[in-house]
Amino acid sequence: TEEGGEASIADQVQSAGFATWSATAMEDEILAIGQIHGAWGTPSIEELLMALLTEHRANVDAGKTAEADTVMVLYNFKSRQLVAQGGKGGKALKTDKNLQN
Repeated sequence: TEEGGEASIADQVQSAGFATWSATAMEDEILAIGQIHGAWGTPSIEELLMALLTEHRANVDAGKTAEADTVMVLYNFKSRQLVAQGGKGGKALKTDKNLQN
């Protein structure tokens, strides 16, 4: 584990059963979840992260804690890419019409 008691991404990947998954397999799973939640084409990292959060919430609400934990590992994996890019996901987020005045 890392300082402060947080598990490293490698520890999270191992505990979530991703030990044999390649980064490509994780990306494929993230894209599939993104498509389920409407992130088609070439979605930005932010769009994929929002889709992962939606999937996580759906699993939590359904009482599927193992699945929710797995989605959070995918979320952490993908969010590290955003951090590595300096917080720039590559394209602007689409404006949510429900949040407009």
